[in-house]
Amino acid sequence: MRWPCWAWVAGLAASVLPLGGLAAPETDGLIVFVSTAGGDAQIYSVRPDGSGLKALTTGPGENTQPAWSPDGRRIAFTSMRDGNMEIYVMDADGGHLRRLTDHPLPDNAPEWSPDGRTIAFRSYRDRHANVCLVDVDSGGLQRLTDTPIDKGPPHWAPDGQRVAHTEIGMLSSSHVMVVALQDRQRRDLTSKAASKTKNVQIRWSPDGQRLAYAAIGSKGGEIHVVDIAADRTDRLTQDTFDDSAPTWSPDGARIAFVSNREGPRIGRASGEIYVMNADGSQALNVTQHPAHDDSPAWSADGRSLYFMSLRDGVSRLYVQRVGDSAPKPITSLQGHVLMYAVRPPAAATASADAGTQVTSGTIPTNGTNTLWR
Repeated sequence: MRWPCWAWVAGLAASVLPLGGLAAPETDGLIVFVSTAGGDAQIYSVRPDGSGLKALTTGPGENTQPAWSPDGRRIAFTSMRDGNMEIYVMDADGGHLRRLTDHPLPDNAPEWSPDGRTIAFRSYRDRHANVCLVDVDSGGLQRLTDTPIDKGPPHWAPDGQRVAHTEIGMLSSSHVMVVALQDRQRRDLTSKAASKTKNVQIRWSPDGQRLAYAAIGSKGGEIHVVDIAADRTDRLTQDTFDDSAPTWSPDGARIAFVSNREGPRIGRASGEIYVMNADGSQALNVTQHPAHDDSPAWSADGRSLYFMSLRDGVSRLYVQRVGDSAPKPITSLQGHVLMYAVRPPAAATASADAGTQVTSGTIPTNGTNTLWR
């Protein structure tokens, strides 16, 4: 999840309000999120209807970047609890906490492999940010990249055989790279792009054949999609505004993203959540609110969008269901929600405490995006 600049505002005292009974997706069991409600950033879990709020981490030290294991049983995260940024793993209920890395230089941005055996993360242990892999059970560590160029957070391909990341180039530019685990061969997917473009927020398509990313240049941000096999890049948005945070629907047919393209010029610092077809057509504003909305994520059935918003003056988590006239709040803590992660669909059969049954599905389509109106 993108960490918006407004999320750095200091949190207020915690105040929990019950939100049970809201109409919310019935396919997602738990959501973990990071909040500043207690002062330090801590990780909480909550159901999509706002019930069952639980603090999973406590005590001094920032705890951020939670990532669900594929079976939904465990959570990897980054913590400063021991005075240094390290990768930890805990059970979905916060139990059995275990430190996975141990190095005086920072380790962060964990992401699980599709088989749940390995965690990729970014490490500064070579004085440059590189991507490392750690075996979850044994703790055995290996470097996936080893060059004196800073890397962005890692992103596993659905087949578990490739990892994508950004690589910081000259003139403040960056490129989207893919590394094959078998032979460590590296491929630059954006070498044909403008030299001063920052390519960020990588997202694999569900079938692993395409990568979406936001290209940030001097005239704003645009959403691009790379067809890896065809070696072709398509620019999906073409305007002078900021389009960012692309997120694929579960069936790969649509992409949610953030844009400030609407409203008077003075109000364009605020983003809205949009949905468009995967070819860039029929973009529709889903949230339509003057406050800033950010960081969209799809429900497992593809019929809802989660997002963070400042519409109540505090960054909170919301869900917008297809057919609903307005989004519903999920969190009510008085501290800011900084980031969140939705429990994966596989958790339905892998864990008995999933809350509600998780199923996979696709967003219903009638050839347009009008079902979001």
